[in-house]
Amino acid sequence: MHAVSIAPRLHRCAELGDQYADCRKNCLDWHCATPIQSAVAAFISEGHLARHVGKMREIYRTRRQLLLNTLRETLSEWPGAHSIALRHAYLRHSARRR
Repeated sequence: MHAVSIAPRLHRCAELGDQYADCRKNCLDWHCATPIQSAVAAFISEGHLARHVGKMREIYRTRRQLLLNTLRETLSEWPGAHSIALRHAYLRHSARRR
């Protein structure tokens, strides 16, 4: 395997004017493609991410409540066990929200 030198690329890309900013970025940045970044930026700016986060919060809120209810019912035969489990779940949840 041959080592790839970035120096010739840097020199060629540096000569490109501002009208070739995307080309210059693609030439220098091997880690993330400009079209993908543009798509993600549009996804965020059009509000799709905020809607997705809202939906996921509701889904996980429902799942959490189901888990807590199941723990309450399942551990009810052991006095104090459900309160320890619920307290642990609450503390973990509230620690993440800080």
